[in-house]
Amino acid sequence: MTVSPLFRFSRRVLGAALLSTLLVGCTGTQEPALDVRLGLITDGGQTLGYADQLATPDGAVTARFTRATPLATDPNGAGKGVGLLNLNSGSNAILTTTNAAQLLDANLSNPQPFNSLNVAYTPSPCLIKSVLSPTGDRLLTLSDCQGNQKVALFNVNRTLIWYANLSARTASPTGNDTPPTRIAVLGDVGIVARPALGGGSEVIRVAPRTPTGDPAQDLIAVVGDPLPSMSIRDLAAVAGSPSVIYAATDSGVRPLQATGVPDASSGTNSQVAFGSARVDRLWSGLGGSRRVLAAWRDNEASGNGSEPLRLWDVARTTAVTVANFSSVRDLTFDLNGQLYVLTRKVLSRYDTSLGFQQGSWNGKTLLTTLNDPQAITWLIAPVTDK
Repeated sequence: MTVSPLFRFSRRVLGAALLSTLLVGCTGTQEPALDVRLGLITDGGQTLGYADQLATPDGAVTARFTRATPLATDPNGAGKGVGLLNLNSGSNAILTTTNAAQLLDANLSNPQPFNSLNVAYTPSPCLIKSVLSPTGDRLLTLSDCQGNQKVALFNVNRTLIWYANLSARTASPTGNDTPPTRIAVLGDVGIVARPALGGGSEVIRVAPRTPTGDPAQDLIAVVGDPLPSMSIRDLAAVAGSPSVIYAATDSGVRPLQATGVPDASSGTNSQVAFGSARVDRLWSGLGGSRRVLAAWRDNEASGNGSEPLRLWDVARTTAVTVANFSSVRDLTFDLNGQLYVLTRKVLSRYDTSLGFQQGSWNGKTLLTTLNDPQAITWLIAPVTDK
């Protein structure tokens, strides 16, 4: 009998939704790998691999890490992994390295390159960041070759929409607490936040030009003038009606205005939820059916041993705390409402449905011996039909 791809996908998602039942129903023998797979970049960007979750005989859960691909490196770091993103409800991942962006399957194999990168980043890219739009249909990439910054926007079918050279700075900002360069995208409009020479950040809005009929010219986006801003530590876009880009600032989490500059007023919903204390990292995603924004204060910047990771469902008035963490590298939410947190050595899992409803996060430690991990995303593990 031939089984349709839709049935196979539905069965995998249903298997993930029955995760708790699988664990409780353990009968003393090791269960097969659970359906949600975690893609990982480790070893400081030199290794791409994945972790499959396993039920243990005592009803607990662990994970088995498979080093799938050593990423090409050279003395200059070309080819190091810098980002891993989820696509097509876990069927695919987008791997960003310093010199390429590739679409991968759930085995992190069969790479399909974004071939127009060399058009956008002549003569070659120096990629440092890529992000997806909240609707998952656009990929914005950032290249920085010794301060020469460029951005390019792609459709996730790997076609180039536009590219642009950013305005140059006369010197690089210096200091121990200089804001980083961050990017976000809504629709076909990209936002770049980067450190400003006089302190704080500056925001650049990049948008497609009005079509001229010249295909080559129409690929060159319109770059707005840099606008001064409060220090922006991170950006994250949350899907909705309308979708919103949020900024992590020294005075809390703030939505961006149409110009790209954070809303400085004190009554925004996000600032009420997270408060007015500094935030350094933001992540967004769908935790089950909830739109979730996660915020964390970098404990190395604060000087504390750890800092709370807080979640907001874009509805309640106060964000909720999952746990305190040290050295958070990345996190991801799967469609079953599970949150996976990656720190310097440890990968952990938390149940956001329980956490939001009952305050109990059902934390599980999956891996404890990771080496310098950089990024994580979730995938639906392939299954073999009998």
